Amino acid sequence: MSAQAAAGAQIDALRLTRNQETVSGKFPASQLARVADYLSGHEGGVDYRIEGGHDARHRPVIRCIINGYFDLACQRCLRPMRFSVSTDQQFVVVPSEAAMPAAEEEEDDVDFVVAAPRLDVQALVEDEIILSLPLAPRHAEGDCVAGGGEQGPTGQK
Repeated sequence: MSAQAAAGAQIDALRLTRNQETVSGKFPASQLARVADYLSGHEGGVDYRIEGGHDARHRPVIRCIINGYFDLACQRCLRPMRFSVSTDQQFVVVPSEAAMPAAEEEEDDVDFVVAAPRLDVQALVEDEIILSLPLAPRHAEGDCVAGGGEQGPTGQK
């Protein structure tokens, strides 16, 4: 089963995994308040898909797939630069905080989420976008000049 989710939508993580459902939608940059501080303007947005299922060890999982773009401020020249978001993250769904593995027992490549009857779709998507953003976004070498100056094809102002 597949459904469209609107801003403010919430999903039941365990039902999603049990029924192998999919929820999908779009968020324009202007709707992502927690991401706004990282952006240079309101250009862009993302498409997302959240799929429920089970992993190879038969644990309930949700998979969050996000694709899109935003304009970030280059930390060298402060001009906008296009940043493509493409993330595909899987989370093992656990029934409670107590069921989370201890830090020393965690697997490096496995993330967990507590099962909630009201998992906030937008918060999950925003979390994954924020984690995918570069710490110091910069244009490729030669595409900008420190101080905000434009450069020509030879790298001269």
